[in-house]
Amino acid sequence: IFKPQTMKKINFWDIPNLIKGNYHLTFDGDKKDLRLHSEENFRWGGKTKKEYNKAANHPMQTWQWGEARKQMGLQVLRAGEFDTELRHVFQMTVHPIPKTPLKIGYIPRSVIPSLPVLDFIYDYAREHNLIFVKFEPDAPKSGEQFPVKINNGTVIASPKPLFPEWTQVLDLTPSEEEILKRMKPKTRYNIKLAQKKGVTIIEDNTEQGFEIFSIRFFL
Repeated sequence: IFKPQTMKKINFWDIPNLIKGNYHLTFDGDKKDLRLHSEENFRWGGKTKKEYNKAANHPMQTWQWGEARKQMGLQVLRAGEFDTELRHVFQMTVHPIPKTPLKIGYIPRSVIPSLPVLDFIYDYAREHNLIFVKFEPDAPKSGEQFPVKINNGTVIASPKPLFPEWTQVLDLTPSEEEILKRMKPKTRYNIKLAQKKGVTIIEDNTEQGFEIFSIRFFL
């Protein structure tokens, strides 16, 4: 299936064909080693799907999400970063650009990739007609930042993110009174004003609920 020539290049891998045949590439970021593993018995890189999901940083990096995307006709590349254990996974969907041989890679909600992982993705993109790869990691704002340089390329901020650039996580374990105390006075005022005017929030997944939502959304 493959003929290893160097640990840095992947031009000897026919990745699209292997993906269609339920094979996945694993990448050892520490040992600079590339290995191929079969999906037989639901195992990947010697790990079960449960172990794979344990290393996933977000639902969009889980094995099941990748399978769902494959059912939609997309290619899926799964890379794993190891030391003695599987530490991080990077699941990339490959999106063809209509009427061209070109493609786009998308890696949503992973951890911040290390430089070896970025180098691996960069090499893959050059070999398989990807004009760019969009990363949208799920990481604290004050945490680790992207490496700036990869091989001969540069990581730049995208002017058009698919997800909100920043999201907020609200701890719901404290009492309602404590949560309100942490809010700004204007926020507390708006909440009380909405309660006074009878504003309520309901969950309605029926067809009628969607019709009401769509009318209000597109007004």
